[in-house]
Amino acid sequence: EVQVKNMNSPNENKYIYSANMSYDIGLLIKDNEDIPTAIKFAESNNIIYIFIKGLHKISKPLEINNFPIKMIGLSKDSRITPADSNVECATYLNADNCSIMNISLEGFSESIIIHADNCTIENTNIFSDETAIKAEKSNNTTIINNIFHGDTNNEGVLLFIDNSAFIKIMNNTLDNSTNPIILASVGNSYLERNEIIYSNIGVEMIGCNGVDILNNSIKLSQKYGNFAYSFRICKNCENIRVVNNTIGGKACDDNSNSTNKWEKNCWKDLPC
Repeated sequence: EVQVKNMNSPNENKYIYSANMSYDIGLLIKDNEDIPTAIKFAESNNIIYIFIKGLHKISKPLEINNFPIKMIGLSKDSRITPADSNVECATYLNADNCSIMNISLEGFSESIIIHADNCTIENTNIFSDETAIKAEKSNNTTIINNIFHGDTNNEGVLLFIDNSAFIKIMNNTLDNSTNPIILASVGNSYLERNEIIYSNIGVEMIGCNGVDILNNSIKLSQKYGNFAYSFRICKNCENIRVVNNTIGGKACDDNSNSTNKWEKNCWKDLPC
């Protein structure tokens, strides 16, 4: 259990447990208590950590704009869901050095939108109608040890990274999606040790430079019959390394005489 002090009586020695209370490590927010109020208080008082327990239904997206806040689930049942169908996005990260960890996000069209640098998404479980994470002009983003679930009734992209560099996408599972990953104008980045299950295009790269695709498993979902590519490198991509991946379908590089390298990959149903 996290010990917290009444934020209105910081010199009081008695410890209590409640919402919107703080001491030197952060705020504790329990079942259905007010996360937006906690974010505003944390930003105003330079508090980095917000610990979340239980279920929280939000009536508008959570926005972190002015301070590097880290939202951390404190129990296995830490969940954020929309209060109604009008809430399409769970969280906007607009401040550098933010993190979302150990939390489930369920029922949003777009779960996390990042417009900041040095952000981390770790150990989350995201059920998304369309997009789990969208990062635009966001450098040094780390996406690690997450599980992302799409919706079979919607065409969606679980991870969409655009105009960004130094991205690490590692040890994630992405399933139940038509197009799990699109990298557009991404540079100097890693996509490593992920399990990707797709029905249209598993990984698509557009205008990228200096991206390593290493030790991933890219599989066709048996729920769908029509598919294009497990992996596609579109035109204007350079210095792409595709190494030691297991690929369960067609792969394509639209760049002839390029600097892209394919090494030691294994195609399903073909000798490796």
